[in-house]
Amino acid sequence: MKKNSNPTIEIEQIRDNDQALLEIKFRDDKKKISLITERGKIETSMVTCNKNGGTLNMIYVVFEDGSLVAISHSKSTVKWVREEALADMAVVQLVDAANRLSFDGEEDQIDQDLPQLRKNEDLLEQFIRRIRRHANQIHSLLRHIVTVKDIASFFIDQNGQNSDQFGIRKVIVAVTRNDKIYGLDSKTGRILWQSMIPGGVEWRKDENSPYLFLQRPANFYGMDAKCALVYRNLETLDMQRISFNPLTGRIDNNDIQSLGSGSIVKAFLLHHSTEDNIRPLVILNKNNQVTIVPEYAIREIKSLSGKIFIASVGQDGEKITGQRLQVTEGNIRT
Repeated sequence: MKKNSNPTIEIEQIRDNDQALLEIKFRDDKKKISLITERGKIETSMVTCNKNGGTLNMIYVVFEDGSLVAISHSKSTVKWVREEALADMAVVQLVDAANRLSFDGEEDQIDQDLPQLRKNEDLLEQFIRRIRRHANQIHSLLRHIVTVKDIASFFIDQNGQNSDQFGIRKVIVAVTRNDKIYGLDSKTGRILWQSMIPGGVEWRKDENSPYLFLQRPANFYGMDAKCALVYRNLETLDMQRISFNPLTGRIDNNDIQSLGSGSIVKAFLLHHSTEDNIRPLVILNKNNQVTIVPEYAIREIKSLSGKIFIASVGQDGEKITGQRLQVTEGNIRT
């Protein structure tokens, strides 16, 4: 906790029922203002007053996540926020969200043409359903163009809560160098959610971390989308893996894994999926130790033993190392 103060004013960060608050003390007046979202520690602050210093006007606070927050003391509210961290993105991943349009409280709209969990259909039936879907979209587009009065507004002023005319809508998952993950609507650019990275990230020039992977997209009804982030924890200095829902930003606190202090040489997703539609994540450290996430995927990739090859480039960029993965009796080695 960091506290900025002068003889007449104190700004302190507190938590109340897991809610991030600022407590502002001015003379005998004490106010609590909600930050709505976690923003890390206070880096610096500035206060504006009237000429005699008897009344506070605006309070400007810069937080650890790079945000600049303007607070009205008289109204005890946040007036505006500038998310400056978005100017320094480190890793970006796109997540298809055309079938989960619940960002503004509306009901989920499931695209029936997308693959469903454990739903077996022959190839011809899937092809016919896909053609029918595209035909319906073209028919809907032509019918709307005929009835619309202002053609220009049809192409410019679209409803941001729905997919565009091609049925495309994605969530842009961005990891910034201010230890924060953002979810952005690809159509409107609006921030859908934001989360602080647990423990923070230690940025090293000799490492390629953090790594961001989409292990399960949002295309499977009844299953949450799943992203994995692998990074060096600033507090423990160990490599760590967390998982979160890229549509909501909710971090799974039961799925946080320490990967030890060794640097990661290579991390990648396999092409096939498990029965839960999760693409296994393979992590290789500098000691040639291999980690598979989820662990039960080891038995599922046993048939691929000796057929998976890894090519990694040295830190100097001049040496390429090749390795082969082998699974024997439930163990995996290179």
